[in-house]
Amino acid sequence: MSNNKLTLKQNDYEKIIDHCCSEQPYEACGIVSGVNDIVSSIWKLKNESKSLNRYFVSNEKVQNVFDEIFNKGENVLGIYHSHPKTSPIPSEFDLINHPYHDVKMIIISLKKKKPVIKCYEIVNKSFFETTLIVN
Repeated sequence: MSNNKLTLKQNDYEKIIDHCCSEQPYEACGIVSGVNDIVSSIWKLKNESKSLNRYFVSNEKVQNVFDEIFNKGENVLGIYHSHPKTSPIPSEFDLINHPYHDVKMIIISLKKKKPVIKCYEIVNKSFFETTLIVN
């Protein structure tokens, strides 16, 4: 497992929340990148499935973002997505489709008036909550 925490600047946290809110009622998704578990870039993606409870981004679009991340000298640290109507807990679908054990899963629940954000490590289709520091 990678480091048990992820650090996000307040400004980047707000960008993620704004992105998720703007995509409602559909799930939003994106990637966070940086170095040493400190996020320095947010990559908003378009949910091609336009679904209330799933997200999909083509491999080609994801690979293009990965190329940009690596060209910046950063690493993929996490994949985020929203749960517009449910809690910020990985669904079975989330667990089955999470592609990389060393990339954190960040879920933003918009179920209540104030968004709730959680961060997880996914190992063998099981999830473990990790510390998300917002400063």
